[in-house]
Amino acid sequence: MPLKEGLVFNVMACAYRHDVIDKYMSITGEAIDAVMRDTELKIGDLVNRMDEAQEQTVMKLDGLLARSGPLLKLAANDRVMAALSRILDFKTVRRTMVGVLRRVLVKAAVPAAAVDEVCEGV
Repeated sequence: MPLKEGLVFNVMACAYRHDVIDKYMSITGEAIDAVMRDTELKIGDLVNRMDEAQEQTVMKLDGLLARSGPLLKLAANDRVMAALSRILDFKTVRRTMVGVLRRVLVKAAVPAAAVDEVCEGV
């Protein structure tokens, strides 16, 4: 089933209205800072080491979005997004998200043998 036009935009607009985008970007920034501190990489080096999206990755994302219509409609709901915004204010949720993003970014930027060493304690 093809994705309904404008659905992703509706989700993003709703997320913007409830500050979810700002909160997520702040969490992402904390994760990137931690990766740069732990790996001693500069932001340019970190970005250059991450793999570019291959055609297979883009096709997987396209397929995922095609199947996500009902979930995206739910996410575009103001009450749902307001609840998500409040959930992102909890320190435990924030720390967990920073840790998960940090681990993913380290895996993308550091050779596999060194990932466990860098992510020790996460």
